[in-house]
Amino acid sequence: METMQFRYHPIIEGLKVNEDGSELYLNGEKLKIYLHHLPHGRGSRKLVKIRKKTINTIKLVLEAWQGPSPTGEHAARRIDETKGDHYSNLHWGKKGASLSSAEIKVFITKEMVEAVEARRAKGELLNDICKELNITDSGYRKAKRRYGKTE
Repeated sequence: METMQFRYHPIIEGLKVNEDGSELYLNGEKLKIYLHHLPHGRGSRKLVKIRKKTINTIKLVLEAWQGPSPTGEHAARRIDETKGDHYSNLHWGKKGASLSSAEIKVFITKEMVEAVEARRAKGELLNDICKELNITDSGYRKAKRRYGKTE
């Protein structure tokens, strides 16, 4: 069995972090990791208390292994939720953005709404049109409301 490597944290003096955040030592004392269950059944996250501050372990792993956050707008994120908290599966991502929201980059224009309406008038199904255009039906409906307003 391969042993985990440790690195010192670049900001918190005396903090040693292993590759996946399963073991953290502050000045030689092992820190207790708390499991915090997230609302809406989205799983849980691991937290530690350091000097009266509660910090997510993936943030500490990422800071120790890849360096501090580029800006205050970034948060520690997993690349693949099923692959755990190893530093190779973590990255700095924009706060409030997830991989699924970043994948949808199509901005629905007024012309697109008009084209979809024309196709629907010919009898095509909205789901088929949206799939082809790589947009969501809810996004289309919002755009339709936005562009349907009279000035």
